[in-house]
Amino acid sequence: MLVGHVYVAVLEPREYCQWENFNASCPGRDQVVLMTSARYGRIRFGRCMREDHGSVGCAADVLSHLDRKCSGRRSCRMMIPDATLHGIHPCPKELMPYLEASYLCVRGNLRPPVTRHYSAVVVVVVQTLDVFTS
Repeated sequence: MLVGHVYVAVLEPREYCQWENFNASCPGRDQVVLMTSARYGRIRFGRCMREDHGSVGCAADVLSHLDRKCSGRRSCRMMIPDATLHGIHPCPKELMPYLEASYLCVRGNLRPPVTRHYSAVVVVVVQTLDVFTS
C-alpha cells in the first residue's frame, strides 16, 4: 500500500516465534527497509505465547540490533533467536521469548559505511515522507 511516499510493508508489529525466520523485504528496486519497532521477550498472549507460565510482559527493546541488521537494505533475514537476541533473553531462562517487529519500505539509496570498522548503515531518503492518517 502506498501512503504518501512510503510503501508500508509491515506497519503493525508481527510475532516471530522461536525457530522461525524474521524476513523483511521491499518490492521496489529503489526501496530499503526501515525498522520501526522490535521487542524480544514474552510480550503478550498471541500466536507465540498461548499459555500463562508467568512473566507475561517481560521484554527488551531490540530495535537498535535489528536496525544494524536490516535498516538500509533491500531485504534481511534473521533466525529467531540469533546469537545477540539469545544473549539478551529478558525473561526467566526456562521461558521461550519471541520477536515482535515492524518495518517500512522507504524510497532511498543504500550508502556503504564510511570506514571498515563502522557497522552502521546510512539510508538517504530520496523524497520527503508525506504520511497521512485518517
